[in-house]
Amino acid sequence: MDITIATLVLASAALHPLRDLLVKGGLFRESAYIGITVVWIAISACHGLLTQADFAMPSSVWPMIAFSTLGLVLYYVGITISLRHGELSVYYPIIRSSPLMIAAINLILFGYPYEWASLAGIGLAVAGAFFIQFKPGAGLLSQPVIFLAALMAMIGHSILTLADAHGMQQADPAPFLFWVYSLLLITQLTWFGLTKPIERPLLQHLFGTWRTNPNRVLFASILSYASYILILIAFQKGGEAAAVASIRQASIPISVLLGAFILHEGRLGHRLGWSLVLAAGIVILITVK
Repeated sequence: MDITIATLVLASAALHPLRDLLVKGGLFRESAYIGITVVWIAISACHGLLTQADFAMPSSVWPMIAFSTLGLVLYYVGITISLRHGELSVYYPIIRSSPLMIAAINLILFGYPYEWASLAGIGLAVAGAFFIQFKPGAGLLSQPVIFLAALMAMIGHSILTLADAHGMQQADPAPFLFWVYSLLLITQLTWFGLTKPIERPLLQHLFGTWRTNPNRVLFASILSYASYILILIAFQKGGEAAAVASIRQASIPISVLLGAFILHEGRLGHRLGWSLVLAAGIVILITVK
């Protein structure tokens, strides 16, 4: 992999966990994510205007915008259901296994010529990411509905990654994100308006976090936008979707360290061991041409 592309992805991975750290533990998690979506729309609009990007997307890009939005919706709904009603250590590793599906789709549908070393690197990165957070002895199929929700989130992440990779061959990152997140906001408002219980009205969800932690939402939005823009630039420079998604798994060991030292989460030795496996996969992907 080109060292510039690898550096962009690793920089993105370093920024991504900081957003989750800022949002984690908030009383109004849904409101935080809606807030991030709103700020992303504003930032992408300003970013596009400053860089004089064209917001009028070619007709060939709109399917990629639609698929990226669909992937985000599936991801958000799936991860919300699986993590709200299931254990994080059981189902989150499934969600983060999307590079395997991305590689399979690229190979079967698009005939992408993977080197065996690249497939080995993807496999090691996914295995490391999976077992860093997976709890030994956990029953994956003990809650079939939650398991399916985790699979839906994984499929959604695969769809949006492939859509972003293809979209970046024809569009600039800022206007692409502007349209994707504008569609996502409409979907989010519709979803929360239809599903929120009476005892917590929609407006409370929408403005709860802004009222209690506006700076947290703002900083999380800026960090996550910067992280995602780096990924889109990597795609624009020719980064292959499965390899980019695999290297981005470096965000997981960073999250582990942040969780251990800031949130006092356990099993540090186990997680660091599997982090080395993940790191080995990333090294292979970076060194393969």
